[in-house]
Amino acid sequence: DQESEVNTICQEQLEPLYNDKEAIIEELENWIHEQICWKFDDQKWSANQVIEHFVNSEFETFQYLMKKTSSRLDGLESETDKHRESKKNSMHQWLRINNGTPAVLPQPQGVKEIELWIHHWRELVHKLRERLEQVPKNTEEKLLTKHPLSGRLNLEQTMNLLIEHIVHHGHQLRHIQEKW
Repeated sequence: DQESEVNTICQEQLEPLYNDKEAIIEELENWIHEQICWKFDDQKWSANQVIEHFVNSEFETFQYLMKKTSSRLDGLESETDKHRESKKNSMHQWLRINNGTPAVLPQPQGVKEIELWIHHWRELVHKLRERLEQVPKNTEEKLLTKHPLSGRLNLEQTMNLLIEHIVHHGHQLRHIQEKW
């Protein structure tokens, strides 16, 4: 029965999402506490703030996904070819030029220990996996999540954005390390 099949496209995207997270966590495990909290510029984030931002943004995405998938999915809008191309371009452009946090997310403070943020970040990928196991395969074109700047996204676009977000801020973490 197609309706009860797991959405395998998104399940497959969980592996690179998980691997990208673990690569960053593994890298940060070699940093000393002062380096994790250090900011080379008052206008830039520390590594701790970057991880906090990951947790906050992914948690908001997860909450929105939970909201949209907790009721009937057949009433949700489906994407069109025009929508798909427009979203692809806007997400890539946003990640290239945006240095700020969308207004719907709190500015990371960097006051909690990074180990707590890492624990929450790891939990999120498992919660996301559990939720995606409940999303039927035939909902691939449904616009189930929402990005503050890119607009409504289907599951594949959402997963791609989460992966690209990690890559984007991974560069930021490497820049912090280079400046240290």
